[in-house]
Amino acid sequence: MAAAVPEALRLVDYLVAKGVIRSPAVKRAFQVVPRHLFVPEVPITRAYEDEVVPIKWRGHELISSLSQPAIMAEMLELLELQPGLRVLEIGTGSGYDAALISEMVGVSGSVTSVEIDEEIAAAARAHLATAGFDPVQVITGDGFAGWPEAAPYNRIIVTAAVRGIPPAWVEQMAPDARLVAPVEESTGQYVVAFDLVSGRLVMRRAVPCLFMPMRRPDTI
Repeated sequence: MAAAVPEALRLVDYLVAKGVIRSPAVKRAFQVVPRHLFVPEVPITRAYEDEVVPIKWRGHELISSLSQPAIMAEMLELLELQPGLRVLEIGTGSGYDAALISEMVGVSGSVTSVEIDEEIAAAARAHLATAGFDPVQVITGDGFAGWPEAAPYNRIIVTAAVRGIPPAWVEQMAPDARLVAPVEESTGQYVVAFDLVSGRLVMRRAVPCLFMPMRRPDTI
């Protein structure tokens, strides 16, 4: 893999100082995964700013984006990834988050990402190939159903807001697995980390956030 670009190193220094990157594994992933290759339409300096990058619009409505690096780092820290883990991502977007995860779980792990929009999924596959992350499997489908064909998963990460956790995700979790998702509640949105304990989800931590709602097939 190519050496980290200076813009990536500056972003990592900022995220470490901000306190959202706390582990060597997350730090290294942000250093070596080339974020700019996942949003090739924007200048490289903008790709490494701590801000959202739009991916797809429908009229004046933004329906897909590359998330702010700070919240992505926070979610990866909550996920507590290790080499060899099997990970399901719901919402591929640009493919950048899947690449970060792939870097962290290594060749002994696996990453399956489900994206509801075929146009976005195709672009993500191309970005992943360009960046050298071909092993990531990008599936076009309804994320609410997960992807049972590659289950069980040690980790599930969700990149769009939901009002509740679909039973399919829980059913596809391995014993002692962890799920991290933006959850819409009456008081706002929170990234919540859940552990599967004796077949039940137990909340471990919640962090305020703001994500677009997850789309369903009838909204494509």
